[in-house]
Amino acid sequence: MSLARINNLDFENEEDLEVRMKFYKENDFRFHDAECLMSIRTSPTSVLEIVVYPDKETADTNLANREKFMHKVKDNWFMEGSVDRLQLNKRIY
Repeated sequence: MSLARINNLDFENEEDLEVRMKFYKENDFRFHDAECLMSIRTSPTSVLEIVVYPDKETADTNLANREKFMHKVKDNWFMEGSVDRLQLNKRIY
């Protein structure tokens, strides 16, 4: 069963968030073996990310990598749970 991890990242300032998003875009950064990734800017300094993995083991593999990218993050939290429904109608970005 697929597992979703919801990450909330709060940065010190807008510039730090912009640097993170630019890194993702320029490096075509991918979450390892994720089925789906969505980043939602919730404020000028915050982003909410929803990542869907095929299973718990795959999600846990990426959890170790998550810590490498936590510099310049003022506050963060995550939660996870099983995916009961995932519907993707089209790729927007």
